[in-house]
Amino acid sequence: MKKTKNTFYPFFSKMVGVFFISIMLASNAHAQCTKSGTTTYNAVVTPANISNTTFNGDVVISGGIVNFSGTIRMKKDAFIRVMPGATLNINNATITTATGCGTNTWQGIEVATSTANRFIAMGYVNVQNSTIEKAQIAIMNYSKTLSYASFKTGMINCDKATFKNNWMDLLIKEEYIARSMFGIRQEITNSTFINDDMSYVPSTNFPLNYFSNGIFLNS
Repeated sequence: MKKTKNTFYPFFSKMVGVFFISIMLASNAHAQCTKSGTTTYNAVVTPANISNTTFNGDVVISGGIVNFSGTIRMKKDAFIRVMPGATLNINNATITTATGCGTNTWQGIEVATSTANRFIAMGYVNVQNSTIEKAQIAIMNYSKTLSYASFKTGMINCDKATFKNNWMDLLIKEEYIARSMFGIRQEITNSTFINDDMSYVPSTNFPLNYFSNGIFLNS
């Protein structure tokens, strides 16, 4: 009697193996993109120079000057916060999502000023010859989570900046008139706004009530 070869079992085993490998790869990609912890810089005495770095979680610049260059990678929903009196200089840099994040977005940069001293304790973000991409809001001049009673609008200056595939590029809330009287202004010059890939969208819990009384600049 001629034996018949069982082709179903090897095929089934192979498909199960592929299924579990796919799950493992997806789980590994998720782990690569999940944020954890906070990196804090207080560079009052000596500026901190950061280049070609992947941050595992949020970044808080509590004081002094921090300089970004090269490629800076952020995890899903991670943010960079510039506190009153601190400065973030982004020069010849690209800030983007971390490897393995797929179409997930990072939160973006927020910059705040102290209510107690609006002219001295201002947060600054200066962007020069750099790209910010795949963020929910690339830069906003206030904080989404800090109390607006205690923290007001920070300062944004961009020259030759490229904003690419962000859900929103710039969110600028009202500025104190007195600042302009003293020559303290925010300027966006020679900058490019690009949106050629609509797949980068915020996470489903992204609140829409951030966007009131502000100037939205988007591609």
